[in-house]
Amino acid sequence: MKEKTINVATDFTEFPWARYRTDWDHSWQEFFEDYLDKTDDYQKIIVNLDWTYWYPSSFLSEAFWNFYKKYWDEWWNKLELHSDEDPSLIDFIKHLIKKDEK
Repeated sequence: MKEKTINVATDFTEFPWARYRTDWDHSWQEFFEDYLDKTDDYQKIIVNLDWTYWYPSSFLSEAFWNFYKKYWDEWWNKLELHSDEDPSLIDFIKHLIKKDEK
């Protein structure tokens, strides 16, 4: 199985912040388009959420909602979220996806 690990803090930024690229650097849009959206060749994507300053809910909901829309039939099998610092982030992301599924 071909896997890709994305460590948000070291591969992207410690300060995920803006909503759109036009708002500021390090937006959910940039994270999705430059990292999550370029994973077609992988069966498993592991995203390490540790070592960032903070995650705005808009960053989490938009980045992972767009991943869900792209891989809706296999998204949870394809995506593995990891956080030793704050495991509740994983449940929060799942909650955001389920809330927006309706």
